[in-house]
Amino acid sequence: MGFLANVAGPLGNFTSNSSTPVIVAAGFASFIL
Repeated sequence: MGFLANVAGPLGNFTSNSSTPVIVAAGFASFIL
């Protein structure tokens, strides 16, 4: 889960300009995993 968290951080900032739902999906997936 730590790895996903490290990836979700920069990835979230990168995709924030494109689409917010992607961040929510990534966070929800990391929560499950």
